[in-house]
Amino acid sequence: MLRDRARSAAVLVPPVIVALWLGGPWILLVVGLAVVVAAIDAFRLLTAAGHASFTSLGILLAVVAALGDSVRSLPGGSALILAALGIVLVGTA
Repeated sequence: MLRDRARSAAVLVPPVIVALWLGGPWILLVVGLAVVVAAIDAFRLLTAAGHASFTSLGILLAVVAALGDSVRSLPGGSALILAALGIVLVGTA
């Protein structure tokens, strides 16, 4: 167990350090990729457990929630986008 954690840290920490060193858009890229990978895994697990889910909308919602205010400032903030996506999800359910 500890060996697996050490391996994953050895693989995942260097890109984070490089992104922090380069700054700006590189941090957004690393965070965005991590959010996409985590959302794909979460929805894969939900589907395997037999729950119906909107995978592509869920991934989009996760990325917007994580990076919403970092990419561009909106008058209502990212809450405006989240509310719009929520309305779409309720309308399609």
